[in-house]
Parts: sequence; structure tokens; C-alpha cells
Amino acid sequence: MTKIFHKNNSEISFPEKAKELIKLAKEADPKCRAFGANYHKYELNPTATIKEVRQFEKEYNIKLPEGFVKYLTEVGNGGAGPAYGIYSLEMLRKRNPSLKQFGCKKAFIDQRFNSDNPDYDPYSIREEWEKICEEYENASERLLDDECLNL
Repeated sequence: MTKIFHKNNSEISFPEKAKELIKLAKEADPKCRAFGANYHKYELNPTATIKEVRQFEKEYNIKLPEGFVKYLTEVGNGGAGPAYGIYSLEMLRKRNPSLKQFGCKKAFIDQRFNSDNPDYDPYSIREEWEKICEEYENASERLLDDECLNL
């Protein structure tokens, strides 16, 4: 477990620190005037289970970054966060329908694009990234075309 320390050197965990920071943000902005705060109101959704996260990964053929998995399972399944907040697994499903509908096999979060990954090489993955973007755009266009046909 990642440990974080207060000024007085008392040890607290990542989930406790994240929740503490959200609480402090809420105290500093009680009227939720910061951009997007009126949407999430500095509240967290209940945490997801690891089973729910792994099912999501299987459903979309992706591997979520472990830091995000830790956040979803130990802090909150979305809610408070930068701007409009952090998407829950359910919101990610709603916002990315074409990934599943058209069978895109590439992840919208791919570990090779994470600069912390030892295999990260921005030059060698550029071509593949462009193919992924093109595949996603094509799938999105098909979704729009299908919606227009159903009008």
C-alpha cells in the first residue's frame, strides 16, 4: 500500500489522503463555484469492486492503469475530481458506446501509452496510435450514420 505522510509524520494511506484532499476542497469551496464543482459537489460515488473493474476491462478489451483501479476500488467509483469530476465505470460505458458496438479491439487507455511503462516509446507507437484514432473515428461515424438512418 502506498503511504503518504502528514506534516507531523503520521502515516496515512492513498485512499485516506485522496478523501482528505476532497474534503479540504469542499471546505474551501462550499458553494461549489470552482469549474465543474457544481456537477460533482465534492462527493465520491461508492467504490467499485475489483470484480466490477475486471469485468469492465474484459468487456472493452482494455487494461486500466493500476492507479486508476486503486482509485475506483479504494477511493470512489467516480465523483469528485478535476473539472466535472472522475467518470465512474458506468459513465465510461455510456460515453464510449462505439468501442463495444463496433468491436474496436484497441483500448482507449493502453498501457504502452503510459510514460511510466518501461516499454514506453513515443516514436515507435505513433503509427499505431494513429490507427487506433482512425478506427475509433470510423466507428463513431458508423454510429452517427446508423442514428441518422433511424430518424
